Amino acid sequence: MIIISVLFGFSGFAALTYQVTWIRELGSFFGIQVYATATVLTSFMAGLALGSWLFGRWVDRMAKPLLLFAVMEIILAVYAVSFPWIVDFIGNLYLQLAPANEGRILLSQFARFAVTFPVLLVATSLMGGTLPVLARAVTQKQVQLGGNISLLYGSNNLGAFLGGFFSGYIFLATIGISGALLVGCALNLVNAGVVFMLNSTPVPEDGSPKPAPGTQHYSAKRLMSSVNLGSAYTYPSRVTRIVLWVFAIEGFTTLAYEIIWARIMHEFSYDKTSFFYTTVILAFVGGLAIGSYIVKGPLKRGKDPLKLLARVQIGIGCTTLLLFVLFILTAPLFHAFQESQSAWFATVGLEQFYIFLVITPPVVLMGFTFPLVSVIYNHAEGNIGKDIGSLGALDTVGSVAGSVVAAFVLIPLLGTVRSFLAVVMINLLLGTWLLQFRKNGIMMKRLAGVLVVAIVGLVALLPANTVWINKQWNTVLEDKVIYYREGPSASVGVTEFRNRNAALSINGAITAYTLLNDVQVHKMLGVLPWIFTEEPGDALVVGLGIGITAKTLDMAGVPDISVAEISPEVAYVCENIFGTLYFQADSSPAIFIEDGRAHLYRSEKTYDLITTNAIHPRLGNGIYTSDFYAMCADRMSPDGIMCQWIPTNWLSEEEYKTLLRSFTAVFPCASLWVINDAHTIVLGSGKPFRYDLEKIMARLREPAINEYLERSLYINSADVLKHFWLDNAALKDYIGPGELNTDNRPVIEFSKVVSRAPNLDVLTSFAGNQVRVGELFETGHDRMNVLNAIESRQQELANRLGVYIEQID
Repeated sequence: MIIISVLFGFSGFAALTYQVTWIRELGSFFGIQVYATATVLTSFMAGLALGSWLFGRWVDRMAKPLLLFAVMEIILAVYAVSFPWIVDFIGNLYLQLAPANEGRILLSQFARFAVTFPVLLVATSLMGGTLPVLARAVTQKQVQLGGNISLLYGSNNLGAFLGGFFSGYIFLATIGISGALLVGCALNLVNAGVVFMLNSTPVPEDGSPKPAPGTQHYSAKRLMSSVNLGSAYTYPSRVTRIVLWVFAIEGFTTLAYEIIWARIMHEFSYDKTSFFYTTVILAFVGGLAIGSYIVKGPLKRGKDPLKLLARVQIGIGCTTLLLFVLFILTAPLFHAFQESQSAWFATVGLEQFYIFLVITPPVVLMGFTFPLVSVIYNHAEGNIGKDIGSLGALDTVGSVAGSVVAAFVLIPLLGTVRSFLAVVMINLLLGTWLLQFRKNGIMMKRLAGVLVVAIVGLVALLPANTVWINKQWNTVLEDKVIYYREGPSASVGVTEFRNRNAALSINGAITAYTLLNDVQVHKMLGVLPWIFTEEPGDALVVGLGIGITAKTLDMAGVPDISVAEISPEVAYVCENIFGTLYFQADSSPAIFIEDGRAHLYRSEKTYDLITTNAIHPRLGNGIYTSDFYAMCADRMSPDGIMCQWIPTNWLSEEEYKTLLRSFTAVFPCASLWVINDAHTIVLGSGKPFRYDLEKIMARLREPAINEYLERSLYINSADVLKHFWLDNAALKDYIGPGELNTDNRPVIEFSKVVSRAPNLDVLTSFAGNQVRVGELFETGHDRMNVLNAIESRQQELANRLGVYIEQID
């Protein structure tokens, strides 16, 4: 029994390792992390219930159930190592079945969900079947079942918690997605190997008769109800059926809370990496396990399970509401504390602990529900066994519906605050519904009734835009808010910043400013690749930002411009807020409401120019991996140019070089351009650049682009070319050999750098590595004065960097 319990702990460790890695891997496919999370969580909840229900019926027909467990573990191991190919299969299936994207982001995400969910369900159903299979294998007498199930269930939950912890906090950052999957695979295979050894070892009989196949039915509900928890209460079949409906609806609220908390905490979080999603998952896994253990106490003391279940539902609603209010009050204080810290553990690490403490208490109460419902069902009058299959499936339906409805319906329609209150109201109503069957529950019923009326009124009176609440955890909104909306893919805000400038924020992080320095960067993201591209016909901008890059390419005369932008709200603010200054163009670009990777995956176009908008790699790692650059290279013409913005801040010097190294690993010909202390741009191509000064000057003299650049103090070609820093050879020497940032191992995402200021080591390393344009650019002797002017501007820029370094140092 001890050996089997340890194996079941390994199985739980592997299962949560898969859950965390699947969320991370599928994030690139969905483009929006909350939908990847919702899909994986939904498939897990559905699979655990479905597998328990199916295998609980099949296992009694088997003479050697341990062998079935071994086979299940082997299949899971094969599934784990095959997951990269499974993701490719899902992507190809999506392209075949999904309609063309015409700005319908929810429809597009739901199509991804529809093709992903059944594929994941195969594996999660196997995971769900392990409990009834092992229970049948180790139990010879009915009286043994309660103790055996408790030991198995506890071991599996402990393993699951540790699996989530190690995979999310350690494995992804050190051995990557493939390494984490191999760890899970190895544990599954160890389990299978040990089982085969156990099965070949004779076990002495204890003298008790073994149940004949088919005489014991170990469904998930019956297993849990067999835990040795006495109850003197019996309930009519009608009450028991209502309890099962409550169980299904409570499953809805549990998954809805998880999705809504994830969305809120994503805005709150300082560092939006896999650490954050791991913490949310661990809070729910750990809380449910603790709750299922604690509830044994009151049941053994003879408490009425039905009355306790009613109080638990009201308690979930009240506790969740109280903690939500406390979070609103304490989040600004926590952010203020973070700003004064400089260590990773005092900022990101402490933040994860804070998130865990906020989420876990009501989840502990949610963990009471399963054992309570099981005991009530086990002490029901009459025979409702024939209905348990269909009624028990309601739990699965509730969990699936909670995840899907919260992600695809509630948040887009109501926003996070009103969605949160709506789910709280459901728990209070469930408790009130159950209290009608107990005469002495008047006070609780009145309390729940008052709270329900108050919340209904609050939800009805709250405006759709709850920015005055959201700003408590979204520090960006502390400035004057011009626009804020919680869209299906992201929460987008525009705030007034520094002398009537504006800032665009996405999910609580500022991604663009209208300050001169930022405007110059966004213009260079269009200009620099354009001046090196031979007659560009098709261009792709990945990420709309505030529209400057797309506008720049239009002013440069690029005839066909496509923009891949995942958030319809960003497209709205570009047109309606930033449009008069930046976005409105003579011929509007075609905007595709999907992420850049999905657009490249679907598009059949060949682009002469691909440029990405400026979002920090710590916030959008998916467009900074060598895998993404390989996708871009596959969609580029032979003479095409790739342009990538790379910041100098919030990274170590080696991490900065890792980003450049990942880019040059795909594009063998590259050059680095330094815009200012915080911004650099790297250009890449499959062919060597031709540094033809005459051609570049002619392009920059074209009236439309010339006038457009002058507005940002780029008066002549020297003001543009002064940003040139390293040619291909010098760039390769600068970055040297080292690791890459990949989809499998996103090293940049797990950076331990806390300060968001430009890294002095990076800036200092620029000083001795600048290549003078006179050594590289082709021109006649009559243009030497131009080269001298450019080199003079280069030196001025280098001097400004030096002054900045001295001031900060």
